[in-house]
Amino acid sequence: MKRRPCLHTEPARDDTTMSVVYTMGGQLLGSPECYEFLEDARDDITVGYIHVILHMENLERINSTGVGILAALFTSARQKNGVIYLVEVRDNVRRLLEFAQLWSYLITCDSVAAALNLAAKT
Repeated sequence: MKRRPCLHTEPARDDTTMSVVYTMGGQLLGSPECYEFLEDARDDITVGYIHVILHMENLERINSTGVGILAALFTSARQKNGVIYLVEVRDNVRRLLEFAQLWSYLITCDSVAAALNLAAKT
């Protein structure tokens, strides 16, 4: 049986804007890696990287569990006056976030540079 690609993330922290950029790939479906990502991002928020930029160009799929993970991340950032930015979101991911009514709470950007620019102004 072929194993589905799990989530993989690569964080990059920006001390100037107090942001962390997560380059995401694979699938946000509720695997152990997805919950590790949530905990890592929450840890970043706790130590002061209150703006989380999710570069989703290579994120292939998301399901309701993944939406819940993003909602939990949104709540954690908001409690610290932070913002979640989404960059290069695929249509299938966008549609599910719209259906779950989470899309309108997240800020979308065309590039990581644009998201960092916005984070610098907050």
